Amino acid sequence: MTSRVCVLIAGAMLLFRLAPAGAADDPQLAFVSRQFEAPLPEKQRWAVIGDTADDLKKLMGHRYAYRSIPYWHRAGVSVWILSTRGKHGLITTGFAMADGRITICDVIEHREIRGRPITTGRYLKQFSGLGLNAKGRLDGRIDGITGATISSTAMKQMAHAALHLDAQRAGDT
Repeated sequence: MTSRVCVLIAGAMLLFRLAPAGAADDPQLAFVSRQFEAPLPEKQRWAVIGDTADDLKKLMGHRYAYRSIPYWHRAGVSVWILSTRGKHGLITTGFAMADGRITICDVIEHREIRGRPITTGRYLKQFSGLGLNAKGRLDGRIDGITGATISSTAMKQMAHAALHLDAQRAGDT
């Protein structure tokens, strides 16, 4: 190899080592990075204890599986990553919000194998613009998926929980 090629390879290797592990390695971080301009806001965690644990149990129909929920917030935009059980395993979903409404909903990871997928754009588009009414319920209708009732119910529950948590974070409840 010529010295010029060796220098280029060494430079590329150095850049690769210096580059932070980022969105390409972590699907959750990839979702978050699509919602904010760089640099990303600091990752925060909402503790699932006390009233929050009780609220999530009511909203989701079961105790939340984790002790905290990751979220990011900057300039009126919040991103929440929630997970819950589907029929065949965990469903992890990202919710981006502004002004108390979901702007983007995306399934980050799932193991569901039956029914029409919950990952289709047509299904996920239903969550855009969704908020909470004065009674704290979802203010819009979400059509379920035939053959994937458990998964679509889990998505509605996570959306409700994310909106509730964001309202708490903003001091609205």
